[in-house]
Amino acid sequence: MRLPWAKGARDEAEPVEEPAVFGNAWTMGDRLAAGGATVLLWAGILCGPVALAGWAWQVSSPAPVAAVSASVDAAAAAGQQRAEEFGVRVVTTWLSAGRGQEDLVRALLPQASSITLPADGLKVADAMVVESHSAGAGIWAVTVAATVADQRMVSRRFFELAVKVQGQTVAAVSLPGEVPASLLAGTSPDLDYRVLVPSGSPLYTTASEFLGAFLAGQGDVARIISPDTAIRAVAPAPYTEVSVTGIAAHSDVQATPRDGDKLDVLVTASAASGDHQTVTVQYPLTLALRAGRWEVAAIRDVPLTSVKQPQGSATPTLAPVETLTPSSTPTTPSATSTRQ
Repeated sequence: MRLPWAKGARDEAEPVEEPAVFGNAWTMGDRLAAGGATVLLWAGILCGPVALAGWAWQVSSPAPVAAVSASVDAAAAAGQQRAEEFGVRVVTTWLSAGRGQEDLVRALLPQASSITLPADGLKVADAMVVESHSAGAGIWAVTVAATVADQRMVSRRFFELAVKVQGQTVAAVSLPGEVPASLLAGTSPDLDYRVLVPSGSPLYTTASEFLGAFLAGQGDVARIISPDTAIRAVAPAPYTEVSVTGIAAHSDVQATPRDGDKLDVLVTASAASGDHQTVTVQYPLTLALRAGRWEVAAIRDVPLTSVKQPQGSATPTLAPVETLTPSSTPTTPSATSTRQ
């Protein structure tokens, strides 16, 4: 008697025919794949440090060049600074030295050992370097400007000196020589204030009160300036009295101005600091009308200038007119001997 599942059991026990395998293609493929993976692994291990080292070299190799360049620049700047400082000292000593100061001069200028100094040196002030450049081999050409007063005049003069810098030492290659001025005075641009303001105008009252408080301490500046305007008086007051001598406006002054109107003006004034001591000053102001009264809204950094002067018109001349640039030359030169 057969059990129902006997055939199934017999079938399971019979060997199952598997598909034929042709050659060793897959076996060799596995071996090649394994071998290739091994080669690639070792190549990656060996090439990794090489590639990393190459990248690091590319990134780091410019650094020494930059460091050397920065070091050279720093050394050149230090040498130039020493040359300029020495040049100012030499020129000042050379011009101001008089008889009895031979040792002082020779310490800086051994070339001057056989030169006779004048009885009195020149008066020298405001000496400074205006230009310097390298002439190679550690030598710098230094141009020094100084205000010099002699028996004839007070003037701004220029002197050139060659200075040798070697490490921490400096030496003059030769004596200083006078040269032409490196900067020449040019033509001033035309100011764009075309309308002369009559002396009876309320603008004069505002300008006079403002400059009196601003420069001479006469009253409080806050009374004459617009709200939220940050203007402080000069302290301590450099002058005792200020008188407005002229006002020119950028545009016509309306006969009946309205609150909020603004007007740019150039105010010329005479400021006194004592008996017979006055200086002419100019201030470009922006005025604003508030509650029927002109107030100072701002002091312009630069006056208004005309891009092109119209034909047939001229900038109004205010007498006296003087530049705002402070002069560094003394007004009363001392009488001294001219260097021979």
